[in-house]
Amino acid sequence: MHVIIVYALQKNTHAQLLTKAIESLETGKDIDIVDYYVCDSCGFLHASTSELKRCPGCGADKFKLQKI
Repeated sequence: MHVIIVYALQKNTHAQLLTKAIESLETGKDIDIVDYYVCDSCGFLHASTSELKRCPGCGADKFKLQKI
């Protein structure tokens, strides 16, 4: 069950990122500068303007999050 929830969250996150990229192209504006984090435990991708304390997908500690 947990894997299904994380997978659904990831699909939603990727869809949001793609939508923002398409809107940026269509309007000719740059995408907001944010940091992207990937969780080593579950693979969750998250965009944030501040350092994360835990993974939003699985709750893993921040040492499992890799800034990319």
